[in-house]
Amino acid sequence: MGRCCFYAVGTLSLLLLVTSITLLVARVFQKAVDQKIEKNIVLRNGSETFDSWKKPPLPVYTQFYFFNVTNPEEILNGETPRLEEVGPYTYSETGNIQTLVFPVMYINESVLIDKETASRLKSVINTTLIVTNIPYIIMALGVFFGLIFTWLACRGQGSTDEGTADERAPLIRT
Repeated sequence: MGRCCFYAVGTLSLLLLVTSITLLVARVFQKAVDQKIEKNIVLRNGSETFDSWKKPPLPVYTQFYFFNVTNPEEILNGETPRLEEVGPYTYSETGNIQTLVFPVMYINESVLIDKETASRLKSVINTTLIVTNIPYIIMALGVFFGLIFTWLACRGQGSTDEGTADERAPLIRT
């Protein structure tokens, strides 16, 4: 009995020792990984990450699609707009980060350069597009709805109304 307990306690002690060492090594390994990640992610002047952020090693391409309105005169007469999708106009973006201050504050002075040849660039620049002026439409709708709300307010209507639940839901009867 004494010898069996000795082996059981010894085996259990060895198992606990191995488990403790494994957990200790794993935590140390985790700290090393965390430190390596932090070293590579944080933007510090002169680091590889900083240099890649300031001047990306791979080209950045931006594509633009436009919807050209093909019947602008008819729209003014109340017809439905006919739209034609044109594009993509593909540009290579070359960034130049200026005015660096830490913590990171910067101005990105990027330039879009047409990816195609110079003749393609001239044809793209000289292409006339008729596009919808969304800010103008939103402002016009704002004026329109503003007039409606003013008219309702003059008639005693507001954004809230007082009444019973029965008046609000006349189809619900108990």
